[in-house]
Amino acid sequence: MLSFFYVSGIKKIVGVGKAGNKFIQREPLWPDEIKENLVKYPLRFEFSLEYLLPKEEWEEKE
Repeated sequence: MLSFFYVSGIKKIVGVGKAGNKFIQREPLWPDEIKENLVKYPLRFEFSLEYLLPKEEWEEKE
């Protein structure tokens, strides 16, 4: 399944990839999890990057 990568800070799609294996994370990853030393979002998936718009073009293209 193809997935689009959306960057909320600039409100644009910047890449495309494929979702892969699902797994459960048992170690904190996100800043709020690390701060509280608690896994709040255990469900994760692997993905492969098919295309990523170069960072310099994120602000130039609509």
